[in-house]
Parts: sequence; structure tokens; C-alpha cells
Amino acid sequence: MVLSQGSLLFYALIFLRVTGFTFTMPIWGTHLSFTPIKILFAVVLTSIIAPVVNSISLSEIEKMSDGTLWVISIMQVFVGIVFGFVSRMVFFSLSITGEWIGIASGATSSQIFNPAQGGMSNIFDHFYMTLASLLFLTLGAHHVLITYFVDSFRVFDPSAMNLAQLNIQFIMSQFVQALIYGIKLALPVTLAILIANIIMGVLARVVPQMNVFATSLQINFMLTIIVMIISLPLLGDELEKIFSISLSQFKNFIEVL
Repeated sequence: MVLSQGSLLFYALIFLRVTGFTFTMPIWGTHLSFTPIKILFAVVLTSIIAPVVNSISLSEIEKMSDGTLWVISIMQVFVGIVFGFVSRMVFFSLSITGEWIGIASGATSSQIFNPAQGGMSNIFDHFYMTLASLLFLTLGAHHVLITYFVDSFRVFDPSAMNLAQLNIQFIMSQFVQALIYGIKLALPVTLAILIANIIMGVLARVVPQMNVFATSLQINFMLTIIVMIISLPLLGDELEKIFSISLSQFKNFIEVL
């Protein structure tokens, strides 16, 4: 089978958007996945998507100038990156949760390498990101996410993309919502540590001989572990709700464009 110039350009435009999405989507878009694997995944996904996308006229693509094709190509990569980051907001919120708990418990002094972020993070950040990734795959949320992304090609014509269609207000609201989710998930541990610090402060005034600074760090860390174990079943249910809300919002983000 010999592909025409229009068909090759058609596949290339789809591949660029898929590549931008693959490099920023949850789990696969992290440093855990090697670049060749991401590119291979983008190629496979493009070969699946392209036959079902019929909104582009191949003759119109062939008539486009080189400058127009370059602009559209850059726009496709940008749109794919935006879609990937929007779908990844939940994981950003969990990273905020881990960092918040790490600061409250004093675990920021013990940093470990987090391969998902490609940098150093505390143990709680690593724990929440790993738990969210496993739950995301277990619930099959990655299938739903890819399905919604494929639907974007029916809404967005790759050959006639207009960046004005992107709902910037929605994207900013997702950043705010990620911050709210992160603080909300960290509240049980934060409140427990706050109460413990108040009690330790009272004891320091009642018993001046007691070295509060030497014991508060151990107490806060132990209390953090206990509260996390107690709230773990509730955390799973809460994450499931957050994933469901996030995916439905991602779908609405695509449909309103």
C-alpha cells in the first residue's frame, strides 16, 4: 500500500498530538517510562486513531504551504501537552499532599530519589504517587483517559486548530482544584500534628525540664504514620472519587471546545 503525501501529513499531525499527550500524561509521561517506549506507544496509538479520524480532507492538507504546516504541527504538539497536563492534575495534587505532610512531620530532612518526578522528594510524596498510580491502573482509568483523548480528534480538526478554542479559564481552575485536593487529603495528618504540637507546647510550659525539641520530631513522625494507616481505607475511596471527577472534567473540557 502506497501512501500519498496528504496521508503522510495526516498521520504526522495526529502523531504530533499523540506524542505531546504521551510525554505528559499520567504514569507514562513520567520519568519511569523510557523515551523509546513513549515514542513506540505514540506510534501504536497513532496507527489505531488515524483510521477512525475522517474530519480531515487530504486534498486540503496537500494544498497547505510549508509555513502553515509548521504552525499547525507546533500547535498539535502544544495541544497534546495541554491535554496531558490537564489529565495529570490529580497526580500533582497528590504530590502537594506528600510534600505538605513531609513538611508537617519533619520528613523533608530525609529526601529520596523519586523516579516518577526525576528528582528528590520525601517518602510520603513517593508513597502517595505510587499508591495513586496503582489505583489509577487498577480502576482502568487509563483506558477511559485514552478514550476521551481519542474523542478529541472528532472535536478538534488537526488541520484547522485554533488555540483560541482552548479554555484557559478551565485549565487555571484545574490548577486551583489540584491545590485544594492536595490540602484536603493532607488535612487529617496536618490536624493531628497541630494538636500534638499544641499539647507538646503546654507540656513544655508545665514541665520545663522536658526537652520538647528533641522529642517532638519523633512524636510527629510516629503520629503521621499512625494517622496514615488509619485513614488509608478512606484515602482509597477518596482517590476513586477524585479520579472519577477528574476524568469527567477532562471529558467536558474536550466537549466544550
